[in-house]
Amino acid sequence: MIVLAKRKGLISSVTPRLKTLQDSGLWLSEEVISLLKAQAEE
Repeated sequence: MIVLAKRKGLISSVTPRLKTLQDSGLWLSEEVISLLKAQAEE
């Protein structure tokens, strides 16, 4: 969803959103974070 929002121009960056999810208790591996950033072209 976050990558899709970036592609549609609804958000400028996925990185702060991923950080917010992690701070809220969602565990994301570094591999998943890297993959999402790559898909979002960050």
